Amino acid sequence: RLIKEQLETLECAAVIGDEFSTDILAKMTGVGKITLLKNLSDIEKTHKLIHYLQKKYKFDHAKIREVLYIGIIDELKREYHRLVADTIMGMHKDNLDDAAADLAHHLLQAGDERAGKYLIKAGNMAKERFGNVEAIRAYQNALPFIKEDEKIVTLERLADMLMINGDYDKAIETYATAGDATKDDEKRARMLRKTGEVYERKGEFDKVIETVKKAKDLIKESKTPEPGRLLNLEGMAYFRKGDYDRGLALAQAALKIFEETGAEQKDVGNVLRAIGNMHWSKADYDNALRYQEKSL
Repeated sequence: RLIKEQLETLECAAVIGDEFSTDILAKMTGVGKITLLKNLSDIEKTHKLIHYLQKKYKFDHAKIREVLYIGIIDELKREYHRLVADTIMGMHKDNLDDAAADLAHHLLQAGDERAGKYLIKAGNMAKERFGNVEAIRAYQNALPFIKEDEKIVTLERLADMLMINGDYDKAIETYATAGDATKDDEKRARMLRKTGEVYERKGEFDKVIETVKKAKDLIKESKTPEPGRLLNLEGMAYFRKGDYDRGLALAQAALKIFEETGAEQKDVGNVLRAIGNMHWSKADYDNALRYQEKSL
């Protein structure tokens, strides 16, 4: 049977996770390192609930940790998570990015206002390694903790990940929320353009054209590459509908805007490939090859 001190130690460990560092646990419990290690060794030998891994301990079964964690009252649980986060910050103060995912988790569970910053970092890191579901969850969890001006960027990133992950209806809804949250017409137009890109993936080309029209109306005087992106998207919609000539004319107009505004190479490459594909569909193979080569 576990004595009180052992139970309290295991409860703290359960808050840290399935695997737990003795350095963090020592700071949480306020027990000296040697005393803690003896206590953990006794629990391992006598009760077979945990086992030692290199510089860490691990619960023998996830259910053991789950039962211990559920048994902690909510307020105490939040304070434990806050303490874990503060301890991790102290241990990684020279490079907090290395611990962003752990900090995001513990600060979120603590309901701490600092959670937003680390949830966004964790989401960005997950996005870079193609952890789509993890990134989506992080961005969603960040929203209640961040300022209004940060929400638009986070909503856009969330919608981007939802689109990549194939959750098209939710992506459309999230782009709309991001657009409603700003008065900047350029940003609103971008959200509409990305909404149009979702409709293109869904094969709803009339909705692409309708959405692009709304976006174009917002930025008639824009001197940025965004009108070119809209024209390229509109051109692809007409192309998919079988109107090759109109699609080609719109794509060529997009290319002209990109050249005039000094657009990114990605934009130029995209429209050159689109023009090449349209020429190919029109059996104009010489121009198709020429534009495809220029896109490389």
